[in-house]
Amino acid sequence: MRKILISTLIVMLSVIISCESNSRVILEFENPDSGNTGSVGDTGNTTNDIDNGDTENTGDSGDAGDTGNTADDSDVDTGDSGDTGNTGNSGGNFPNEHDGLNWSDASHYRMNWHEATAYCEGLGGKLPTISELRTLVKNCSGSETFGGCGVTDSCLSSADCWSDPCGGCDYDVSNLGIYSAFRETASLWSSSETSDIEEGAWLVQFYYGVVGYFYKSEEYFYVRCVKSDAGNTGDTGDTGNTGDTGNTGNTGDTCAGGNKFCHSHDGLNWSDVSSYHKSWDKAKTYCENLGGRLPTISELRTLIQNCAGTITGGTCEVTDSCSNSSCWGDSCYSCSDYGDGTYSVFGDADYFWSSSERSDYLNFAWYVFFYNGHVYNYLKTNSRSVRCVKD
Repeated sequence: MRKILISTLIVMLSVIISCESNSRVILEFENPDSGNTGSVGDTGNTTNDIDNGDTENTGDSGDAGDTGNTADDSDVDTGDSGDTGNTGNSGGNFPNEHDGLNWSDASHYRMNWHEATAYCEGLGGKLPTISELRTLVKNCSGSETFGGCGVTDSCLSSADCWSDPCGGCDYDVSNLGIYSAFRETASLWSSSETSDIEEGAWLVQFYYGVVGYFYKSEEYFYVRCVKSDAGNTGDTGDTGNTGDTGNTGNTGDTCAGGNKFCHSHDGLNWSDVSSYHKSWDKAKTYCENLGGRLPTISELRTLIQNCAGTITGGTCEVTDSCSNSSCWGDSCYSCSDYGDGTYSVFGDADYFWSSSERSDYLNFAWYVFFYNGHVYNYLKTNSRSVRCVKD
């Protein structure tokens, strides 16, 4: 009798251990990014985004504000951890329908482009093309389907296809998610690669409605996978005039009259935010034509607040006197995503160029992403917002 009881207990214990083991496997499968540094914040909030941020949380996309919404990305990532949008309860892995396509919920963490491609295949769908992803843009006439932005499935060159209308629309903290059919602000990857830049891929930063590109292996943004019934990426409905595309960041009071540098801080005078994102070279010319100059990275960091690592005097070592890649460390990328202007003395939440080049690779220049207070560097051919400075 004792032998029977002992045998029974051993069998029951084995079953319990087996169930616990299987439970752990399931949890790890459902949350494969438990070690991912790109937390998306409160992904239960489906009203406001990133980014993303991105997308980031990005991290939006890059990937792209409110930490309940994605991307930021954007970053434009960075554009970003903002609102990742609609979390439908039916329809399997693709519960969200728009314009003839079925979309997954946004991913709960950021990933690079290669991981994003595999992630969508695992869901039974695919990473959307840039034309498909642009069908989700609304209220931003330049980057909507049929808008003035030339980046489509048939035109993927950053030099020939990207233009000012791809640079997005006004940042409006009171109406986050306005540029997304799913009310998100994350930066989301597309499957479309840049035809002229090795390792580049296109994305949309929904925080501003920006169409841009980043390196596939080095940048991390959110993902919405797609499954097509008809493959139609055409008419998005009402793509009418949505008005002034205006500034790409929250500029607060704007400069009036002949004074182009009406915002003062810490002994420097600053311009309004540029109306469009610009490449680094165009940003320098823009500031010169305005009567000022592009700020150095140390000057730009004087506009950061509430992020201990990257405020002036913080532990991030990137400054005017230390501008190579070895100066960058974790403290330059240590604050959470808040797309409401928390990290900017002027309430900005976008990527902003500095004039400081990366001294060990002059094709790159340093910037600040005020969405999360991060300091980083990127290709000068990429586009960022601009605030010019005058002593």
